[in-house]
Amino acid sequence: MLILSAGIVVFLLTVVGVTQLNAGTERAQLSEDEVLEKIGNEYPGDVANVELEQHNGQPVYAVELENNQGVYNLVIEAAEGEVLNLEIIEGNVTGGESDEEATEEEETESEGDELPVSAAEAVQIATNEVDGAIEEIELEVDDAGTYYEIEIEMSSGEVDIDIDAYTGEILVFSYDD
Repeated sequence: MLILSAGIVVFLLTVVGVTQLNAGTERAQLSEDEVLEKIGNEYPGDVANVELEQHNGQPVYAVELENNQGVYNLVIEAAEGEVLNLEIIEGNVTGGESDEEATEEEETESEGDELPVSAAEAVQIATNEVDGAIEEIELEVDDAGTYYEIEIEMSSGEVDIDIDAYTGEILVFSYDD
């Protein structure tokens, strides 16, 4: 009888603990509409798909965004709305500065408390160095700092450029054959 009572108590404590953990996560999470509003302010285009997922044990929104420059996957932290990853799925970048300048202006106007160098500005810095199609751009945060990793496909090979998200300085510039 004592073992049965102890088992019931352990089960109830487990249920209460899991409920409390889930409740705390849900309270801190932005709604899908809030995330879409934040993305709309920072990244022009049409949202094709939004899914709530888990990334490294934390809730994130996976967003597919389409605009005249390509199709992008964004991973957005659900709690704060911070962009954790930006990846180009299909790029339409052909070196037309007018589209890039328009994107840069839109992002500069809505930056607020974001990073001093936007993704569009980092792309502009990279495309000023080499001509080619943007294959991928990711915001990286690690011991080396916060920087954009940009891959550009050229006719002669691929170029990897890392750009500091605070200063706009080119940290790494390497050619891959």
